Amino acid sequence: MNDRFKRLSIYIGKIISGVLFSFAVAQLFPVFDFGWIVISTFLVLSPEGKDAVDVALVRIKANFVGASTGLLLLAFHLPIIWGMCIGAAVALIACDLLKLSLGAKSTLAAVAIVLMNSDKNNFWSSPFHRVSSVIIGCILALIITYIFHSILRVETPSEENGNASIKLEREG
Repeated sequence: MNDRFKRLSIYIGKIISGVLFSFAVAQLFPVFDFGWIVISTFLVLSPEGKDAVDVALVRIKANFVGASTGLLLLAFHLPIIWGMCIGAAVALIACDLLKLSLGAKSTLAAVAIVLMNSDKNNFWSSPFHRVSSVIIGCILALIITYIFHSILRVETPSEENGNASIKLEREG
């Protein structure tokens, strides 16, 4: 099996494991949102698994900042357009201060999702479900990475083009 195919096969195996584990958690614990669990799992998993812990921690922190910002703004009952503008500015400043620039996109997405999906009677539920589902997805990705690379000792061949695909994954 050539290195490119082996690398792709390992990554596909991890992603399929992520979908199955995410679905199982969402079925066992309906309070968690399958969509956010699986998205977070996808965003943390990588073929080589070397940066999974760092990516997971940044994603968790960034979503916590974004959800907290969104929750804070919900208390002011602002029109959505102003909430988004103020939320984006506050969240980006918080990311900068916390040195979470790599997580800025996740933070902004969390702000927007919380503001757009708020329940007027229970405004804290959207941030809670978002952050808790993201944390579960990140933990699943770390477990999958551990299983593949520490228990099964799967070795991912190095890629021919350096870190091109890793850079594209982080930008997307």
